[in-house]
Formats: sequence, C-alpha cells, structure tokens
Amino acid sequence: MKKLVCMLLALAMIAAVAIGCAETNRPEPGTTTGTGSTGKGDGTEVTDEVTTARILPNLPEMDYDGREYRILASNVFGYRIWEDLFVESEGDNPISQGVWRRNLAVEEKYKVKITMREEQYLDYEGLIQQTASTGESIADVYVSLGDNIQRLYGQNVFANLADMDYLELDKPWWNQGAVDSFNINGYMPFGICNLTINDFGTAGAIFFNKRLATDYNVGNMYEIVENKEWTMAKLLELCKPLYIDLDKDGHEGPLDQFGLTGDDGLVNHFFVSGGGRYVSKDDEGLPYDSFYTQRNVNMMQYFLEQILFDKQITFNSSQFKVEDEPYSGSYNNTIFSEGRALFKQGPLSVTEQFRESMIDDFGIIPVPMYDETQKDYCSLAQPYGGSVVSIPYYVDDADFSSIILEALAAEAHYTLVPGFYDVVLKTKNTRDDESAAMIELILNNRVYDLGMYYNFAGFAMNTVFLTGCQEWYSGVSQTSDIASYYAKYETQVAKAISKLIKAVEKWGY
Repeated sequence: MKKLVCMLLALAMIAAVAIGCAETNRPEPGTTTGTGSTGKGDGTEVTDEVTTARILPNLPEMDYDGREYRILASNVFGYRIWEDLFVESEGDNPISQGVWRRNLAVEEKYKVKITMREEQYLDYEGLIQQTASTGESIADVYVSLGDNIQRLYGQNVFANLADMDYLELDKPWWNQGAVDSFNINGYMPFGICNLTINDFGTAGAIFFNKRLATDYNVGNMYEIVENKEWTMAKLLELCKPLYIDLDKDGHEGPLDQFGLTGDDGLVNHFFVSGGGRYVSKDDEGLPYDSFYTQRNVNMMQYFLEQILFDKQITFNSSQFKVEDEPYSGSYNNTIFSEGRALFKQGPLSVTEQFRESMIDDFGIIPVPMYDETQKDYCSLAQPYGGSVVSIPYYVDDADFSSIILEALAAEAHYTLVPGFYDVVLKTKNTRDDESAAMIELILNNRVYDLGMYYNFAGFAMNTVFLTGCQEWYSGVSQTSDIASYYAKYETQVAKAISKLIKAVEKWGY
C-alpha cells in the first residue's frame, strides 16, 4: 500500500505543453493596454521512488486586492470532459473538489477573484482573433482546445510563454517532453500545464476486457506489456479468434463481437504508438516533415491492411453516418461496455464511463508498438479535446497573468491531479492498482506531434480518411497506398512548415 501511495504521488508529477505563431510585426507583449530534439514528447519521468516533499513555485508575495483573474475557455461537443478550471461549489467528485481547493488556495494567498467564461469553439476563436485588430484585453489566460491552434497560431494573439518571468517551464507542473517538442528556437506561445487535466484525458490507451481475456486465454496483458511483447502483431494474434456473428445475419455488423473497436482516430493513434511522427525537429530545433520513411510506410500498411481494414478484427464506428444512430459516433464504446470486444482504443477520459457502465472488469494498457525493435511505448496526446494554455498577447498585465497561472498550476499538482487518478483508478469497490503502473507508462510517454497540433496543410488530421469511412465528406476511398496519398500533400506540408519557420525567424528567435 505504501508503494502505491508513493506511485500515486509520483503520478501527480506529470504535465504538458504545445505552441503557435503569427507573421506580423508585433509590439512588446503586455504593453498595449497595460495598467498593471526531435521532440519525442515523452513526459516528465516518474517512478514509485519519489519524495513527498512539496515543491513550491518561485513567486513573489503579492496582494492584488480582489482583482479579477479572467479565464477564457473553449469547448465544443462536450470535449472538455471535466470541469477542471472553475466550479461554483466543492461537490463530491474528486476532480471538482480538487478544482475548488486549488482555486480557493490561490484566491486567498494572492487576494484575487477567479472567474471563467466559456465559449463554443469558433465563437471562441472569433473573440481572440478580434484582439489582433482591437488590441483589447479580454482575458488573463486562454484555455484553447488543441485543434483551435491550427486556426489561431497565425493571428498574432499569443504572448511567448518562454519570455514570462514568472513561468518556470522546468517545474513538474509543466510537461518537459512537451516543452522540448513545442519550443521552437525559444518561441512557445502556448502550453499544457496542470491548470487543466484535459490533456491527461486525451492520452491514447487500450482498454481490455478481463473476462474475455480469460475466456480466450490471452495471457497476462500487464506482463506482455512489461516484457515489451505488446506489438501490433501481438494485437492481431489475440484478436483473430474473437469474431462472432452474434445476430447471425451473415455479415460483420454492430451487433457482433470483435477483437478491437474504435473509430477513424485509430489511424493517428497507431501511427504514433508505432513510433511514427508526422513532424519532428532537427538538431537546430526547427520542424521538418518526418512522415514519409520506409519504416512509417511499412507500419501504416501493416496496420491498415492487417488490422483496421479487416472487419472481423476491428469494428470502426466511423463507417456509420450521424443518421445511422445509434451505431455512429461513440457506438464503439457501447460495444466494449457490453462485453463484445476484447480491446477498445480510446482516450483515458472514457475510463470513468466504463467504470460506471460495465459489468465486466477491464484493464488499461498502452497502444501497442509496431514491433519489438521499438525502444518505447508511445501515446498520442490528441489535440481534439486536450486543452492548451496561453497568455494573451494583448493583456493588461503579463506579470499578473503569469504569476496566477503558475500559482494555479503548482497548486493543482497537489490537489487537482490526484483527483484525476482517484477517478480513473477507482472501480466499483476498490482501486485498480494493476492499471496504475500502466497509466504512469502511458502519461510518461505522451507524444505531442507538431504535425497534429499545427496540422500543416491538413495532412496529419486527414490521414484518418485512409479508412474510406468518410468518403462522402473527403472524397477519399479506402486505401493503403501511402505513397500516392502522401504525394498529394508533400509540397503543401513543406510550404506550411516553411511559413512557420520564417515567422519565428522574423520575430528574432
């Protein structure tokens, strides 16, 4: 039990970061309205051998005399799973309790009043874009969804976090792997820290049904992972015996049993888990297109042809349109919840749903590696649903914004983050101790791929269209011809990356 407590304290030492850009000349941030590696993306290393001493932020003693600290947050389709920024009362959920205690502690210490305004997606982007022309200060901190970034980074709306005097990006409430990935020559206009835990929830994982694992003699999944035997080939081997035509209609359908269930996002998650990167950084810290290598092509073709396109292996709910309810959208979750799939690929955020809805016990493990030559497991930190944090370029007082942001993130390290683990590890009666080490492994190896966050020329996000499930929208039929598909984007991706590099150089970084 003591070892578990230490591990959970260690788990609380994980956080994250991301970026953006613009191409116009800009005044010094905080003065316009002021009155006051190749980038692996692996997270801060944690183990179960960790000190319990509390780490404090290096911040000045300040009394802001009741000043309002304004959080502006983006949301759409319920992507922000948890109310992790602001709550009206403490409540009885570990996450809301953590938020309440975090905010109250910072309010009392710095004599501030924390408020939050939430806007839907494009409305949120529109509000921020307007500041580029008006110079108006509308918030002290922005909390964007990761996929807002591809439309905002060129709008001259973010200050550089790396220039903030009171943000210490090497502290454990900032994810070090993400800092390495997204800091381009000292330019980092947005990041991911413990102000929000939504980034934890978007980390890709595999859920497995323990009853089916026993019935089909798959072995100890945790040992398979620990022995570095958890590969795409192993996944395929274990999935092959699972298919049953339960409704006896003669073809694979949503009422049957499968080995694996998910949606088109499987393409992004398995590409990254297999060691692939859409965009990496060179020795000078500048991004480059790293998608088209022979290894990546082989891996993608293997995954698509052997696993994803085989309808007796994988149920892909993206094959159904909205009008095909209830089988479209998240129906892949329903199949797993009902005990009709051995494996389910999804974000950690669905753990709470499965804890509440499933009769069968389940476990959590990483998405598999491509093969046993791969050094580490990798988990995509998916931009969709994940939250990135920025200090507005047009802000009344950049010091005030950064001091309270750092204080909130640091306090959350000991209040909000433990609440996250309470939620994802709690079963109906006990804590799922076996999955604790796996969640540690997943979060320590999160990948923040520049190609996913910037979505240069739309390529990274659009690789999901290889499944052909969204042909009605994309015009792309199912294909594993990676070379031909990539050729359509290669020049555009190079131009988009070059545009970012020139903007960063123009600003003197």
